[in-house]
Amino acid sequence: MKKPKMHSPELTQDNIARLHELFPSCVTETLGEGGKPNLVLDFDQLRQELSESIIEGPQERYHLNWPGKREALLTANAPIAKTLRPCRNESVEFDSTKNLFIEGDNLDALKLLQETYLGKVKMIYIDPPYNTGDDFIYEDDFAEDRSSYLTRSNQKDNAGNRLTVNAESNGRFHSDWLSMMYSRLKLARNLLRDDGLIFISIGDEEVANLRNICDEIFGRDNFEGQIHWRRRSNQPNDPTKMIGLVAEHILAYAKDKWVYKSTGVGKVELTGSFSNPDNDTRGDWASKPWKVGSDQGGSKYTITTPTGLSLDGEWMGDENNYQKLLADNRIIFPNNGSGSPRKKYFKFEREEEGQCATNWWGHEQFGHNQEGNAVLTELMDGVKNTFSNPKPPRLIGNLLAIANCKSGDIVLDFFLGSASTFHAAFEYAHNLQVIGVQIPESLDETKKEHKPAPPVSQ
Repeated sequence: MKKPKMHSPELTQDNIARLHELFPSCVTETLGEGGKPNLVLDFDQLRQELSESIIEGPQERYHLNWPGKREALLTANAPIAKTLRPCRNESVEFDSTKNLFIEGDNLDALKLLQETYLGKVKMIYIDPPYNTGDDFIYEDDFAEDRSSYLTRSNQKDNAGNRLTVNAESNGRFHSDWLSMMYSRLKLARNLLRDDGLIFISIGDEEVANLRNICDEIFGRDNFEGQIHWRRRSNQPNDPTKMIGLVAEHILAYAKDKWVYKSTGVGKVELTGSFSNPDNDTRGDWASKPWKVGSDQGGSKYTITTPTGLSLDGEWMGDENNYQKLLADNRIIFPNNGSGSPRKKYFKFEREEEGQCATNWWGHEQFGHNQEGNAVLTELMDGVKNTFSNPKPPRLIGNLLAIANCKSGDIVLDFFLGSASTFHAAFEYAHNLQVIGVQIPESLDETKKEHKPAPPVSQ
């Protein structure tokens, strides 16, 4: 038997929902009485939608705003009366390790790190909640005591963590997430060196909003790129979707891109195929056309092939440069000497100059989620699914490379999760100092998958 409703319908919200279907841009979020979030109409915007001329309204300016933004800034700047407590009995080589694992709220941890690590971190990588409606975000309300908070939120766990599911039914679905990220990124920027970089993994749900707040915090001029990473190796076939999800995004920002570039831009490992079919003493090589592309300019002259054919065109270099390369055995003619000339470039030269990363990272070179799961399963002695969608260490290893991390540099991950950043630093780099922050999560040791893994040392 269904429980009868004891209240009348919420007609205002129903009407707003109907208008939202017609005019999505006219519905926004605001805080009502007692700080309760509501969906409301932007009447100025609605009037403009229904008008054939410009309607007078608030002064327009380009910016990102949401309910709670000023509070998020206040939260980032508010001092805390806390300290980091060492746990020697739970640590490995406590007195000699250069690495630091902090268990606790990452907002608190970022504040506590300001004094010791201000301006000292070379690279930050984070994989925060994607705000899909199922993941958790952090509550940042220091004004109420624990009892009041638990009463208000109607939830708690054995560790007393302040967590809430950011369900899409919540009127502040995006605002809560933005406030959570804004305060933490403000603090994170302070920790970066002048030549430091931050990389942030994110999904489609919030990538646009994240770019906006990063533009505000780090400066749009310091945007280095948006990497599209193919997160799965197989092809999805979901009958409920028009476009299957195979990629995620990684936003890259510099603290100061001009300082970063002056200290040396990192490179990824070489791709492409090299061989040495003519036994050149300089080793393996590949080649590229000497003729310029259709949208490029070059030098015009005639080249004679070894078989006597005359080829006219625009070439990559002038005729004197061509003759020098030909004498140095750096020009080849395919098709038994009748093809268009190509310039040889040697593998050792490419290794010296390095290969610039692109904004498309395929799973063959940069790993995928299945690989991340396999690596973690092996570390957990065959126990599967101990963590949802862990990043493959190979992915983060390449981020360390393009950040140009060197021995002694500090790397920070304050959404540590499965600790892929630690793994990548140990496997793909040398002598880095890694700081990781993860909110405490209680384990149910009656469940096989929740039993703590044995400690490891570097």
